[in-house]
Amino acid sequence: MTDNLNRAARELLEVAPSIMRAIRHKWKNGPICGVNNTQFRILMFLQKKPGTSLLAVARHLGLTSATASTTIDEMVTNNLVVREPSTQDRRKIALTLTTEGQHTLEEVFEHSRNHLAMYLSGLEIKELETVNQALKLLKPLFASSEREKIIEHGR
Repeated sequence: MTDNLNRAARELLEVAPSIMRAIRHKWKNGPICGVNNTQFRILMFLQKKPGTSLLAVARHLGLTSATASTTIDEMVTNNLVVREPSTQDRRKIALTLTTEGQHTLEEVFEHSRNHLAMYLSGLEIKELETVNQALKLLKPLFASSEREKIIEHGR
């Protein structure tokens, strides 16, 4: 079992950076659907956690508060995100996607999905099924709440 675990971990370490490079590659030529990679990641985070704070966005993306604030300001100006007073703490600001922000996220996601599909297009149907099964197994393991449990308990 340990050999299989180590082999799987090694394979993940080898393939994950290549997958991320393939995803980020499209942004080298400039924004997609009017948003850059950082803005896309913010849109995805806000879709999962509407009403979140600027600090939470900055932490999630590994940005300084100043960088996150500047990026959010630009996204507010472009009607992708709305800043509202938090319902839980009036000293805080809650960030939420606008309808335009949701639409833009869907467009960029579709564009990125099509780009990744090109990489997968050379696989046979059975191989694609194997990839899909593997990803279904991996998805919950790397979800933030599950990841925190694993790290916390040393699972």
